[in-house]
Amino acid sequence: MTRQLSCPSTDTGWQDMFLTALRQTGNVSAAARAAGVARSRCYEVRRRDPDFATGWQDALEEAADWLEFEALRRAVEGTEEDRFFGGHIVGQVTRYSDALLMFLLKARRPAQFAIRTGGRPTEDHATDTAAGRRSDGIPGGYPGQPPGQPSGQPSDQSSDRQFVAELRRRMEIVSGQRGSDAD
Repeated sequence: MTRQLSCPSTDTGWQDMFLTALRQTGNVSAAARAAGVARSRCYEVRRRDPDFATGWQDALEEAADWLEFEALRRAVEGTEEDRFFGGHIVGQVTRYSDALLMFLLKARRPAQFAIRTGGRPTEDHATDTAAGRRSDGIPGGYPGQPPGQPSGQPSDQSSDRQFVAELRRRMEIVSGQRGSDAD
């Protein structure tokens, strides 16, 4: 027998708990369990309450931001792995993720790193790039991109340095925020 969790329609206290858990996990089922409500109830309220629907979308966006930050960290800073000899740890090695780095490059610089058909970017990609839009519709391609500069096409090496500096600054800010969330 499955346990059915529900909430009276007038009780909205669970919504904040749900959105907080959704923001942290990006998983509707886990967030519903954390809030003590049935998944179906969450979807029902989302359909009827525009404010809750907006909060839901914001929470999913924040969860995706954290995933992107973690992918960048693993690609650039790497992760430590223990090295063993004779059943004992004898050291560590830093592993970097080339696959994550390539995914990030494809997202940030689609003109150079996108999957191409027949050696050329797809028509939609070319249109978006010429219009200065990323593939997800967000104006501009990277932090510090000059206005009018097509997405993924830095004007010079100083733009690349600005891009890396901006990413590092954002990583430091987010790391500080994540550390204060744990307190």
